[in-house]
Amino acid sequence: MDYFITVDGGGTKIVSILYDKDYNMVSYGIDGAINPNFTPFEEMRQAMWRCIRKCMDNHKSKIKRLYISMPGPKKLFIDLLEEITQIEEVVCLSEGRMGVLAGLFNPRGILALAGTGSGIFYIDGSIELHVGGWGAILGDEGSAYYIGREGLIGAIKSYENRGPKSMLESLIVEKWKLESMWDITTLVYRSNDYRNIIASMAPLVTRAASMGDEVAKDVLVNAGKELAELTLSLIKK
Repeated sequence: MDYFITVDGGGTKIVSILYDKDYNMVSYGIDGAINPNFTPFEEMRQAMWRCIRKCMDNHKSKIKRLYISMPGPKKLFIDLLEEITQIEEVVCLSEGRMGVLAGLFNPRGILALAGTGSGIFYIDGSIELHVGGWGAILGDEGSAYYIGREGLIGAIKSYENRGPKSMLESLIVEKWKLESMWDITTLVYRSNDYRNIIASMAPLVTRAASMGDEVAKDVLVNAGKELAELTLSLIKK
């Protein structure tokens, strides 16, 4: 029996799936962030190792092909996997190429990717174009980080009565069990991974928007506009 692994990682998590030649999933592994721009090396290595161990789950058969897409060090993942089993072939794919293939089952297309970060990709055979993806401080418009940050700003303005009132204020206090809204500063600024904390706000923004909160709805609309502007700039290329 031939077995394959596909692995995708980024600023929030790494996911690996073990499957057979008929695309039946055998097992999978999930663990933490592996983006080297934001995650310390040892934490990244441990996340990869735990993900591999969960995915392999005592499975010792040789891997016919490994498909890998991640901003982190691919060789590190390969070396760790080879501590458990043999790999016959490795296929490295960019985030854009893997996303287009997964979403369209086609080697040509445009992908608007919005996870913890964001970026827009154009794929056509060997041609790859990309805009965005400048990271949390310089860009990542429309991403979970962007949505979380704008939601936090909206909640702070609500708290200080210098903007429309928003239920995000109470949802944030409830989510992180804060004494007051001001305690969010300690949570964010003393964290080793402020980016993921802020990005984890995005589901709260979605929840508030679904309940009619105008501040949250504006955040999501603006996130969509930002992604649209990035996409149009790529199309002009």
